[in-house]
Amino acid sequence: MKRALVIRLGGIGDFLISSPLFRRLKQDGYEVTLNMVDRGFPIIKNNPYVDRILLQEDDLIPREVLGDYWDAISEGYDKVVNLSETLEVKFLFHPRKPEYAFPVEKRREMSGGTNYYDYVLQHAGYTDVESPIGELYPDELEAMMMHVFRNKFADKFLILWCLSGSA
Repeated sequence: MKRALVIRLGGIGDFLISSPLFRRLKQDGYEVTLNMVDRGFPIIKNNPYVDRILLQEDDLIPREVLGDYWDAISEGYDKVVNLSETLEVKFLFHPRKPEYAFPVEKRREMSGGTNYYDYVLQHAGYTDVESPIGELYPDELEAMMMHVFRNKFADKFLILWCLSGSA
């Protein structure tokens, strides 16, 4: 069986955004290994398209040697997709960078009119996927808790507002 390694040391949102990639790799016949930190584990733990998890302690490996580390763990894989800082570099304009002060139209032009989901798949070489969406695979308890919560507000329109993350 072909083997793919996906490297993503991000948070919860990063793993939701990356989830269509795991499905696509699996559909293409890959056994999928994910190199990740534990922050995203609740999102990945039940994903049927991730065969193995190579869990890494956050900040255990200094940034200046991450490239060497990734080269070493990539050996033996048929396909390696490193998603580290792909979204941050392409879409998020940090206040310390000059692009941060550019007009919004210019920043949209710089990001190529692409969204996060499309970009992750394009970065992995898949350009034929249209409008992918994030995938969650809750366990029984999580599904029950979501059902109870949603039923409590069945007559309401709900908005989830995330007050954390790099965005």
